[in-house]
Amino acid sequence: MKIGQILSSKQDGEAMRLRFIEAPPEDQREPGPKEQLDAIFRRLEKDVLTFVKEQLQRLHRLLASDYPECSESEEEEQSSREAVLNITLDFLRRMDQEQLAQRLQHKTAVGVCKDKLKSHLQQRFSRVFEGVAKAGDSAP
Repeated sequence: MKIGQILSSKQDGEAMRLRFIEAPPEDQREPGPKEQLDAIFRRLEKDVLTFVKEQLQRLHRLLASDYPECSESEEEEQSSREAVLNITLDFLRRMDQEQLAQRLQHKTAVGVCKDKLKSHLQQRFSRVFEGVAKAGDSAP
């Protein structure tokens, strides 16, 4: 039996009588706001660490070889990736690894430019192959 709250106490001579109510087991109690917040932040920490770990592995592969970047549906994650890149660059510089930081920054900047150019060319040539003229241009 778990001891809950003391409802009342009475002293009879030498003996003290206490009345208790039994508290529900901890796993049956509803979590309070603090417990909910703690659980949310534990999950958030796990998700953030997993994401950062994946991004660091990606950056490591980029530096280790001429790993071709996959351009899947990454537009949603682009700002997050840039944030991880900036954090990584900052930590490399704090570790006095300026040359490695510059190399990483250069490789990622080249990759971004390459992806933008590739996307632009794909859009441009898809119009040519489909015979779709841009607004203001006459069709051949």
